[in-house]
Amino acid sequence: MNDERPSGPGLPERKHELSIEDRRHFQTLDAKLQLVRDRTRSVAFGYDTGFYLYGSTGVGKTFTVLTELDRLKVPYRVTNARVSAWALFDMLEKYPDEVFVIDDVKQLTRNPHAVSILLAALWGTGKRDRFGRQERFVSYRTHGDSERSFVFLGAIVLIGNRPLGDEPELDALEARVPCLQLTASDREIAAFMRHVALQGYRYDDRVLTPEESMEIVEFVIAQALALRQPLDLRLIEHGYTDFLQWDNGESAHHWRDLIASRLRKRSASLENLEPTGVRAAKKARELIVAREIMDVMPCDERLRQWAERTGKSEATLYRRLSELGRLDASVFEN
Repeated sequence: MNDERPSGPGLPERKHELSIEDRRHFQTLDAKLQLVRDRTRSVAFGYDTGFYLYGSTGVGKTFTVLTELDRLKVPYRVTNARVSAWALFDMLEKYPDEVFVIDDVKQLTRNPHAVSILLAALWGTGKRDRFGRQERFVSYRTHGDSERSFVFLGAIVLIGNRPLGDEPELDALEARVPCLQLTASDREIAAFMRHVALQGYRYDDRVLTPEESMEIVEFVIAQALALRQPLDLRLIEHGYTDFLQWDNGESAHHWRDLIASRLRKRSASLENLEPTGVRAAKKARELIVAREIMDVMPCDERLRQWAERTGKSEATLYRRLSELGRLDASVFEN
């Protein structure tokens, strides 16, 4: 195992602020996330009974909702859609004053009984309690033909990947709540990842410095480019835990190899994150070498071959891998 701490791929010494371009992309994404926060506030304070949030995976949908609910100190429950209609009714009845966040909602909406419960919980007669919350009457008839009912005063945030309109039977549900799409470009996600890295990271008693965090994030971005993978905000947390496993001496492989092994299981195209300039002849040779050794394991052997064949640093290797990703993406798009 190599215990030497290399500098990040293309990462300036002690980078403590975003570039002008990253700031612009971060501000664009943060404006979108602020709309999600505003919708979350609307259900937390009773202006709406719920809302539907959808978009691609890894753009921060659930994270943004939960972070805002935590900030507001509003009681909430999180579940996924793999619950039966009866289990859904039981949860709402047990915690009728709380906000429910239901992730990956598509499976739940395939159950007509569950949809009926959602419709009742999201729309009432207009009567409000003394705190201004809209009362909604929810009932469920069991197989024994007995009926249970209660008044629901909480809210439901539904999260998915596709518009509700793609499912015709959900027109009534779509009419009851605001629907919001969250989209993010790879440039925006990269800027957000760098912004997060600059805050450092705490895991139990271990604190990652902004320099360490930025090194991890830059490696994730470079690897995603090289492998033509879409960026995913969840990769930040995965990258930190892989680094900590290596740092604690609990991995025979370098943290870079652990992260790379995650990404190689994914398959998708990726947009360019940086403009492509004119290549010098020596850079073309380095790109060839980088392509030939990018899958060499372990990391130490890859770095040895790179240094032996090019005489260049590890940081240069990961810059070349990043450039390979951009070239491959350009060929793919054309």
